[in-house]
Amino acid sequence: MKVKLNQKIYHFKKLKFKAMQKIFWVKVDPFDKELVTTALESGVDAIQVPKGFTEKVHELSKIKTIAEDGDLKLGKDVKIVKINQKEDEDTVIAEKGKIPVREWLLKLTDDDRKAIGDDIRTAEFGWPIGMPLCRSIKGHKGLWEIRTKLPNGRISRVFFCVHDSSMVLLHGFIKKSQKTPNHELDVAVKRMKGLE
Repeated sequence: MKVKLNQKIYHFKKLKFKAMQKIFWVKVDPFDKELVTTALESGVDAIQVPKGFTEKVHELSKIKTIAEDGDLKLGKDVKIVKINQKEDEDTVIAEKGKIPVREWLLKLTDDDRKAIGDDIRTAEFGWPIGMPLCRSIKGHKGLWEIRTKLPNGRISRVFFCVHDSSMVLLHGFIKKSQKTPNHELDVAVKRMKGLE
């Protein structure tokens, strides 16, 4: 499917929603069955192993593996976060399992959540879609916003991008001024870069 926006041609596939989330994994290289077993018992979400060891892990558990021949591919599905000090580890553990836009939506009223959810669904299933619901963010290639009018004259914004043919919701907030605050945009840009 092609759509022409601002004299540029964009190619789109039908989008599927994919929540941005973090998983906790352990690298076992060289392969060590005892270390894999310990990692499984500690509740990790995935195990990184060298190429050729995915089947050995699957013999122990149905857990996802990160490898060239694994369930997840490094650099595509998984991003490495270096832990240099205790504070880094605490930050990673605190973030484990969080889905930022979902958590933000759950804090809103039922009416707000429904309005925003309806607009997200419209963008997802009607893609590509333009104004007044959706527009690209100037100066940030691949970053889009969903614009929702809420009761009492309030306005919400949900930033998203398209990654691997999926709609990834990056950040949501209620606007308090005409201009989008830089710090809100920075959060979305940082999360988008984290997908690369």
